[in-house]
Amino acid sequence: MISEENIHELDQPSETKNNSKLLENEKEQDFKDEPIDEEMLETSDKNDEVSESLRIQIKSFPKFANYVQVKKFLQKVLPSDSFRKIKLFKQTAFVSFKNASELEAGMLTLNGMKFKGTVLTVKRVGEEPESRQADVRNNEEHPILKSVVEIVSPLAGLSYQDQLASKMEESKRTTKNLMSQLKSAGIRQVKHVDELLMPILPSPITREYRNKCEFTIGRRADGEICVGFVANRMSEGRCIVVPIDECTIFRENTRRIVHACEKFVKESGFPPFDEFQRIGFWKTLTVRDFIGDCMLIFTVHPWKDADELEKVKQAVVQRFIQFKSAPDEEDFRVTSIYWQTVENASDTCVPEHLAGVPYVYEYALGCTFRISPATFFQTNTRGLEVLYTAIGDALRLPKIVDENQSEVSQEPILLLDICCGAGTISLCLMKRLEEAKKVGKFNGKCRSIGIELVEDAIKDAKINIKENGMDSDSCHYVSGQAENIFRSLKYYIPPDMDLGKTRVMGILDPPRAGMNDKVIIGCRNLKEMKHLIYVSCDPKAATKNLVDLCRPTSRKYEGEPFQIARIQPVDLFPQTRHFEWIVELIR
Repeated sequence: MISEENIHELDQPSETKNNSKLLENEKEQDFKDEPIDEEMLETSDKNDEVSESLRIQIKSFPKFANYVQVKKFLQKVLPSDSFRKIKLFKQTAFVSFKNASELEAGMLTLNGMKFKGTVLTVKRVGEEPESRQADVRNNEEHPILKSVVEIVSPLAGLSYQDQLASKMEESKRTTKNLMSQLKSAGIRQVKHVDELLMPILPSPITREYRNKCEFTIGRRADGEICVGFVANRMSEGRCIVVPIDECTIFRENTRRIVHACEKFVKESGFPPFDEFQRIGFWKTLTVRDFIGDCMLIFTVHPWKDADELEKVKQAVVQRFIQFKSAPDEEDFRVTSIYWQTVENASDTCVPEHLAGVPYVYEYALGCTFRISPATFFQTNTRGLEVLYTAIGDALRLPKIVDENQSEVSQEPILLLDICCGAGTISLCLMKRLEEAKKVGKFNGKCRSIGIELVEDAIKDAKINIKENGMDSDSCHYVSGQAENIFRSLKYYIPPDMDLGKTRVMGILDPPRAGMNDKVIIGCRNLKEMKHLIYVSCDPKAATKNLVDLCRPTSRKYEGEPFQIARIQPVDLFPQTRHFEWIVELIR
């Protein structure tokens, strides 16, 4: 399902952590903490006098106990089908049972039991306040819906200058919090906030800029089929979709495709998938819409009748691959179609190529990039050019036109593109160095090494080397863990390049949640790397990584610490609250 949180490429893997041990009846049990978005609702004791209650209150859980831990604990000590609902607020849990006998048995089991060393106390309490139950019933009858503008582009009502001012203020707040965290870690940051934080760089375009979006195929509040965005809370027990018409960040071609898809689904006879009843067929439509090419990815629920499934696939191809010499106003451009069947959101699958070309291409800063269904590419191509140019400037790479540069740089350069994906950043920076050589602004050796865990992304990166007329001597891409490759870096550079005499610079562009400690410590331990650029699409989430890069040397955080030299905000997502940070670190 699509929400404001994941429309801006929030499809990055999250990490799970091992919980500490749980003591139950003096025996230790291990539980694994997982990220979850459960109902952490406040429950009042004011209406606890209801006589026919099937609900108990459990007090004295530790402060750090979360919903997952409490739920797994209860599933371990009670029959899994004995209770209906759990609500956790601070150190108190409320559990509802199916009948009185199971409630009594639950109270006898839980009262006096230990949870992580604390003794639990249990008592029978009243049902939820009637006012809250009435609110739930009202929401079911009259759900609270967001408009597509509120979901996708909440800043659309502001002028662009006011949008930038709002993001600049948020950057200042985040920078102040970062400075506070640095101080708490014993890090002396010399520069003041106003000295660190540069004015935000605007996007060249503010409308019709998104080249990728995933739309939900579902139903409006009136039951009509709709392709758009989920507009209500999932806790209401149903999924209501609103159309995209009022939102201006999508390209016209994308709009036409979405409208055609909505019409096609209505005529297909196959219903949209219902997440709660677990029935239906159509799930999502992903559109990757570039200047010359456009890829569609249809995601559906498994369907038993193979013949019907094959017919609908053929119908998709006939409808969306068009060959017309004189297109009309309702026509659109699609050059590639993929199909994937997904039963559960956590399932992994390989998309099936139905029709058209297997890849699409995009062009930025003089480079060509081949894009497959799973390839990451910034959703604002023109904004990408601003971002990558600013990264090159932060690394002090020579410019093609630079009146202030009087001397020709001859210092060897090694660029480390950490979390390189398909190699977009390093290829654009190498192209900049190549062009600087042509105009006499640079005359040194240069090489880039891209490091990425995902092997398919490395395959795309190697193809992109060839597409841009480069070779493996100048651009090299490796699949593996960054900290391991750092230790054997000398084996990935040409024999005539001396690390000790080379300007080694890193670009770290991690997933939204940031990097694990091993990569951060690996960067610190690579003593030859004196200059590091940290790129973040969620500056708040980047705080821990930045603090760990800068904290004093210790047994865990080995290597010389970095110091934050400059923070450059860049607006890649006009009309939204999101923006990127380029953080320059030196040592």
